[in-house]
Amino acid sequence: MAAGSAPGCALGALGLVCLFLKLDFISCVSQDIYGAMNGNVTFYVSESQPFTEIMWKKGKDKVVEWDQTSGLEAFQSFKNRVHLDIVSGNLTITGLTKLDEDVYEIESPSVKKSSQFHLRVIDYARHRYVLFAILPAVICGLLFLKCFLGRRSQRNSGP
Repeated sequence: MAAGSAPGCALGALGLVCLFLKLDFISCVSQDIYGAMNGNVTFYVSESQPFTEIMWKKGKDKVVEWDQTSGLEAFQSFKNRVHLDIVSGNLTITGLTKLDEDVYEIESPSVKKSSQFHLRVIDYARHRYVLFAILPAVICGLLFLKCFLGRRSQRNSGP
């Protein structure tokens, strides 16, 4: 009897979690966001309710915090690199570096559904050099293949 009750409890717990998700008690929305090295990225909040306080976090660390009484405070390496729109809750980070890669999340009593953004910073300059190194080789390879197949088809079409 004890062995049969464990799967039943697990199934009941799973059903409860699904019910909470269906009723919007829990939200596990996560989006991959890509930004260019030294560029800017904005995390958009889907809620449009008036904010009384907002806190954005990178992992467990605070990025920026705002409330009506204390005002705005940016933390650590984000000082002079973030813009928080206190009306929409949107966060813009400028001068992106590889160290900015992580999961970002907004915390506010005004936000019912927690949104997570997984920031990935791409170094386009490095990828551009790889492209310029590979592209000529690919073009030469295609030209060689075209010439090789063209000669082969000419040999096969003879009398």
